[in-house]
Amino acid sequence: MPGLKSWIRRGMEMLLCVALVFATAAQAARTEGDAPPSVPIAQLVARAKEYDGKILTVEGEAIGDLMKRGNHAWVNLLEDGVAIGVWLTEEQASQIHELGRYGNSGDLIQVRGTFHRACPDHGGDLDMHAAAIQILRRGSKKTVEAKPGRLAASIGLCILGDCSRSYGGAVSGKLRAPDPPGI
Repeated sequence: MPGLKSWIRRGMEMLLCVALVFATAAQAARTEGDAPPSVPIAQLVARAKEYDGKILTVEGEAIGDLMKRGNHAWVNLLEDGVAIGVWLTEEQASQIHELGRYGNSGDLIQVRGTFHRACPDHGGDLDMHAAAIQILRRGSKKTVEAKPGRLAASIGLCILGDCSRSYGGAVSGKLRAPDPPGI
């Protein structure tokens, strides 16, 4: 019966395909489950005791200065107004191109690493030691426009301050009691 054999063969092939699809999906789910949890920096700082010593993922804008220390470096990550110091290898630090400051937005970085509530290697500071970093978005220069009204107000306040200082010195000299003789 040639028809029955081909039908059984097709059935076995379909069963094998379905099994492969389920096996692949199960492997993907295990891999996702193995990824460290992503924690907002504010939550990490607020619940430091709970996260101490755990491997986590955080995201934030690289800000300030890249502070090199031998073959490592420090960078601060800012998210929603809260920052954390991250200890990086020199190689990881070299991936950071833009740091946030006035007139500049920093690289948006994802860091996977170990969180320390009181790091034994860094004087008891709250920090994170990066195992891996990923640049999610490059930072850029911001255009900062000088507003004419603010410039005029600044000049006016400087003149006013200088005048009040001069007037205050003249007034205080007139009202000041003379020094007693012999001093």
